Amino acid sequence: PTIGWAVAPYNYTDSLDATIALVERVLPGVWWEVSSGPVATLQLVDNRYICADGATPAIALLIALLKAGETQ
Repeated sequence: PTIGWAVAPYNYTDSLDATIALVERVLPGVWWEVSSGPVATLQLVDNRYICADGATPAIALLIALLKAGETQ
């Protein structure tokens, strides 16, 4: 559902929570960060950094996850 022009807050946090759970399942031990922009950064266990931006924090984190998969 939407509230005016924005997505309802629980949809926003649900999608980010699901994305974080996926990242932790696919890349255990990875450090992640999502900042404004939205830009996501993953620090892999071998200390490589993967950065991505997207339309939402969840999408940015998913793109970073996909990029990390391409490098492995």
